[in-house]
Amino acid sequence: MDSASPGCLPFVAASAAAAFAAPFAFDMTEIFVLVFIVGLFVASLHIVFLAMPIYLWLERKYRPTLAIVLPASALIGTLPAFLMSVRGNAWREIAEVILACGLCGIAGGLAFWLTSRGAGPAPPPP
Repeated sequence: MDSASPGCLPFVAASAAAAFAAPFAFDMTEIFVLVFIVGLFVASLHIVFLAMPIYLWLERKYRPTLAIVLPASALIGTLPAFLMSVRGNAWREIAEVILACGLCGIAGGLAFWLTSRGAGPAPPPP
């Protein structure tokens, strides 16, 4: 499959949306381009190691509705940050990072859901 195929489009959109949300979620809009580039890399890692396996597992049991995608994407965004933040930081700082990562995850999940609804083979002509 090439990167423009419908199977990849939702994941690419999710990565771009999460990266676009990162400068706003972390209040770093003055260095938007740098945070976007770093966010794109981080979001891509989240997609490869967390989102794709979770999606493939959930797809077998459930239809990916918004009620399933948004909590799963918030978990995908927050889990790595939570695991890395527990090393003795103040709980307030951890909560701020978790909230920002959760917002990025939800932005990516919403983009994933919106593009996956329209992605797929074209219907046959009438």
